[in-house]
Amino acid sequence: MQRYQMTVLASAILASTTLAAAEQPTTVRGAEVIGGAVEPVFIHIDANDLRQVKDWQPGDPIKDIPLAYPKGFEAPARDPRPNDLDPHLQNPAFGGGQSGGMDFDTPIVSVDGIDFTGSNPSDTVGDVGNEYYIQLVNGGGGAGSSVVILNKDDGSTAMSFALESLAAGSGTGCTSGSGDPVINFDETVSNGPTADPGRWVLTEFTGNSLCFYISQTADPTTGDWYLYEFGSVSGGLPDYPKYAVWNDAYYVGTNENQPMTRVYAIDRNNMINGDTARALQSFLAPGLPGFGFQHLMPVDWDGDMEPPANAPGLFMRHRDDEIHDAGSSSPTQDIIELWEFTIDFDDSNNTSFTGPINVPISEFDSEFCNLVFSGCLAQPNSGTTLFALLQPIMWRAQYRNFGSHQSIVASLTTDINGNDIAGVRWFELRNTGAGWTSFQDGTVSDGSDVSRWMSSAAMDESGNIVAAYNVVGDTTPAVFPGMRYSGRLAGDPLGTMPRGEVTIMDGSAPNNSIRYGDYSALTVDPLDGCTFWYTAQYNETTSWNTRVASFRFDDCGEPGFNIGGNVREASVCTLPGAANYQYDLDIIQVSGFTDPVTLSINPALPTGITGSFSNNPVNPPGMTSLSGQVATSVAAGNYLINIDGTAMGANDRNIGLSLDVFTQLPGEAALVAPANAADLQPVNPVLEWTNGAQLQALVLEVATDAGFSSIVYTANINDGSETHTVAMDLNSSTTYYWRLRSSNQCGEASTPEVRSFTTVPAPGDCPVGAPVNLSFMDDIEGGINGWTHSGTGDTWEQSTARAFSGTTSWHAENPAAISDQSLVTPVLSLPSGELPLSLTYWNHQTMESATGGACWDAGILEISTDGGSSWTQLNNELLTDPYDGTVNTFATAPNPLAGLEAWCGDPEDWTRSVVDLAAYQGRDVQFRFRLGS
Repeated sequence: MQRYQMTVLASAILASTTLAAAEQPTTVRGAEVIGGAVEPVFIHIDANDLRQVKDWQPGDPIKDIPLAYPKGFEAPARDPRPNDLDPHLQNPAFGGGQSGGMDFDTPIVSVDGIDFTGSNPSDTVGDVGNEYYIQLVNGGGGAGSSVVILNKDDGSTAMSFALESLAAGSGTGCTSGSGDPVINFDETVSNGPTADPGRWVLTEFTGNSLCFYISQTADPTTGDWYLYEFGSVSGGLPDYPKYAVWNDAYYVGTNENQPMTRVYAIDRNNMINGDTARALQSFLAPGLPGFGFQHLMPVDWDGDMEPPANAPGLFMRHRDDEIHDAGSSSPTQDIIELWEFTIDFDDSNNTSFTGPINVPISEFDSEFCNLVFSGCLAQPNSGTTLFALLQPIMWRAQYRNFGSHQSIVASLTTDINGNDIAGVRWFELRNTGAGWTSFQDGTVSDGSDVSRWMSSAAMDESGNIVAAYNVVGDTTPAVFPGMRYSGRLAGDPLGTMPRGEVTIMDGSAPNNSIRYGDYSALTVDPLDGCTFWYTAQYNETTSWNTRVASFRFDDCGEPGFNIGGNVREASVCTLPGAANYQYDLDIIQVSGFTDPVTLSINPALPTGITGSFSNNPVNPPGMTSLSGQVATSVAAGNYLINIDGTAMGANDRNIGLSLDVFTQLPGEAALVAPANAADLQPVNPVLEWTNGAQLQALVLEVATDAGFSSIVYTANINDGSETHTVAMDLNSSTTYYWRLRSSNQCGEASTPEVRSFTTVPAPGDCPVGAPVNLSFMDDIEGGINGWTHSGTGDTWEQSTARAFSGTTSWHAENPAAISDQSLVTPVLSLPSGELPLSLTYWNHQTMESATGGACWDAGILEISTDGGSSWTQLNNELLTDPYDGTVNTFATAPNPLAGLEAWCGDPEDWTRSVVDLAAYQGRDVQFRFRLGS
């Protein structure tokens, strides 16, 4: 299928596709609203009526699902790997053999889950609720997802069914599921005063729709569900969707719109009550060079304590700077990126997406398989190597709020020695009120040739961490694909997992497909906050099996308390006189602890700052306030206030508070680069400046006029940076104006400096300031307008199914049969002596491409100077959007374009094409858009 549209309009994209290690977070405001409100389908079904999944039998078909990669991906230039051996392996951080307790060293429940369905990979996933554990995998034989519900106490099967059978008779596309299942137990939802809290959220995609099944109670066996189908969520398949629970939305990350990636916010608060779901909202985020698979993992909330009020939804991914920032990499650290999604379902103009917020962690290595999509983890007795799944942070990125701090625990795959041997890099990020930083990270590996990968990591309510994973190694003795886990207690040395390595299941055969797992799932029991449940693949034969196991640390759940508070940063201005401040603190009860907690300020407050507690001691659960005054004698600066909490029979806790004191208006920022009125600037210019005194917040604005009535780009820069790369493509050959508005608690500086710059010309641009002479323009909105079309299998027509602008485009389908279809412009008279002379149009192609960069179905552009009697293909004249490859030649079914260079494949979106016509000035010409299949 190929779509063309001629237009002279331009379009801005949300973000560029290159990232620098020093870049600062950028905020994009105004989300894309996709579709409209979605009404629920109320499902009331007898469990006995649900369709059972047919067991796979030898001889039944096997489906290997291809991973969604962009057309023509090639591994980029990279910086050298800084280390031959992961530095964490030089520390006895793993395999120390210390016990985690009887119920940790030996799984409590360990039962088989769903066996091979005929689909590779399985996408094994599960979660635990109040009474049940639910596992989902990809179904076989064209089915979507297979479901089994287990009794939590002993792992026995309560029921099983095909997920799509829940949608029977719903009138939705969810009756034909496509898999990629994910399950969340939304543990904080209350079902009423007498019912257990919690709702089950089962999901899969179908076509380009997302299907949500939300249980009406905490019991998933009743057959009572709400079904929501969010249709046409994107311009392409929402591959690898991962879902997370947050207190204001369900957040979703997908692999689509290459080379960018897409994130969504979905209306949780209405859906859990069976109400109309407001339209979902979405952003595109820039991709990472070197990863043909792009994904942002949403952060999933666990525990009773909510994220702070108005906390944005979080997404994250890892960035190996040797790959993604070649030329500016660090040999000692890499990056975890955080992205913030602030949602307003009632007004998408208020919705924003901010990132990346860069959090450095210890060096890791993502360079498996030379970055090419292939297997490279060796198995015993097999020529099939397994895919390392190096690109995403693994399911899940888990969030807990402890009051004194917030934690995120997650894991990724790292090469431990540069030889395609995988280890599990786990990490914990913390936020004590001043932003997210790395608290600890480590690598699970013993340094041997046994790979550990396909991991999932989580933390219990006492702060103990587990990483669970698959293992494989072409070693002696042989290590076939199996399941293991390791862990650490909260008091163990940071960055270590010394609680041994426990085997859930040893494998006994290699896997016969390169695709393995794609994800596994480690979750924590919401009732006790301590018991981990893990599900993943292992191999008894050359086709996968699955297993479900549970285990816990013996010391989890000790009574105690935490100190929390939604606001931990305050700012005061003493310019008009002494200023007051106040922090509200929660004393949080843990495991029924009620003894009094005594609070103290340690060390004492500086001279000129006073403070006292409204209530002290406090019996948890309880509240108190710290309030005080800052005198005019206190110097400007940041002051840290540390609150200690002590109680008999409980561990001490503390919380850090931040107090910023300002004594005057901020100084203006001094603009440094580019020089005023500089020309030939890139469309993603790097702006530099020097900050003024007592700066608190900085707003960068870029506009097309000196009065800033037409602002095209805004960034909030609140970390003291003095450089920023504009994270969108500005228009070429255009003059822009930029300024920095400085502010603090005392107010905003009044006269920001303004500078201008002009961007570099793009192919086909007229000189800056020169008028554009439109010899011909058609926006495809005014009818046929002299165009003609013909040929074998001609399907060219004006269509409203997709348009770059307006509502209409020219569109043709590429059928399975041989076709040669042409769309021809009217005769156009080109001027003489006016250069550059070019044709500009926008096109959207979705056509099949063959392996090795060659084309099956294809399109070309031709020109005629004799009224259409003869045609010449335009090739070297293509200034942008060059052809993708050579059309294949087949003796039995030749494409009419066989042997020609042509367009094929599936680019991410509309593409601007510019064609040099200098050689044809002064002539009457026609253009022919030709599609062959």
